[in-house]
Amino acid sequence: MNSEHINNSAPDITSEACAWIAQLESGDLTAADLEAFREWMQRSPRHVHEIKRLARLSTDLNVLTEMAEPMREASNHYRPIISGSRSGWGGPAMAMAMSLLIAVTFFLVRSSLVIEEPMMLATPVGGYLKQRLSDGTVVKLNTNSQIEVLYSEQYRLVKLNRGEVLFEVEHNPGRPFLVHAGDREVRAVGTAFVVRKEDSSIEVLVTEGVVKVNDVKPEMDAPVTTTKASLSAAAKMPSLANPIFLEARQFITLLPEIEEPVFQIMSEVDVDRKLAWSSGFFDFSDMPLEEVIRELERHANLRIEIVDPELRTLRFDGIFPTGDLQLLFEALESAYGVHVDYVGKSTVRLSLTTRS
Repeated sequence: MNSEHINNSAPDITSEACAWIAQLESGDLTAADLEAFREWMQRSPRHVHEIKRLARLSTDLNVLTEMAEPMREASNHYRPIISGSRSGWGGPAMAMAMSLLIAVTFFLVRSSLVIEEPMMLATPVGGYLKQRLSDGTVVKLNTNSQIEVLYSEQYRLVKLNRGEVLFEVEHNPGRPFLVHAGDREVRAVGTAFVVRKEDSSIEVLVTEGVVKVNDVKPEMDAPVTTTKASLSAAAKMPSLANPIFLEARQFITLLPEIEEPVFQIMSEVDVDRKLAWSSGFFDFSDMPLEEVIRELERHANLRIEIVDPELRTLRFDGIFPTGDLQLLFEALESAYGVHVDYVGKSTVRLSLTTRS
């Protein structure tokens, strides 16, 4: 055992990670700071684990500040679901009441109090939400996601209309837990898994336990509510010849033009990386820049263009807060020699520094 490993004690790692979290949240980092943070993260997997553990805590502690605007936006989108009479309030009084309602509602959500079903949960672009359902199941919604929830005495049904959701299912053999995503049904009893629905593809990743992927039965295909989102047409997928059983760290991609799903067995590191968003971070480890950009565009109302084709295969490496894309762009400039050009408010162009 070398001296470096001996000095790398847990208390020291925790204190260092706390310092980095505080600095990341302040946004006050220079190019040298970014390089130092990157080097610190690469020293040991324990550093990565501790940053993510503390990030989850930090996210919980700061959620009211970070999510006030996304919740306000979400409330505007789904106001018809919150039914009630209007009694003559108006102007500043109504605005103040709505602001208070949004703040209190989100505090109750984060405090894991039970609310009535059926219901709809949604996040805007760049938003994130954690909700404990009435049976104890926890759902975590990634950016631009929407689910509908309908529980009965026989089953617990969630319809994924769009986006990506992590489900931590409360064990109850008598009431199976079902997720409907397009034509596919994911069934679990007590487990944790992620379902992602994007365009015509569906992805399922199991982190704990076992799930069964099958076709949705026609009698259970009705939407929970009659929103436009739930009634939007999607590409019809071919019927599965047999149910697919997935265990921990197994991952499949289902596409309408392919009968057999694309199957992978992921390492624990890869699973942790894929779920980094649930801790408030992007984890881009040795990833082509083109894939990095595709993921960034999901989390922001931005169009990111790669001007020089050779940049598409540039291997990018780093961990960044999901709410601070500016920090990531600064890393591209300082560590990778990429010129970042802001075109208006909604477009960013990436090119080689030597060209610009």
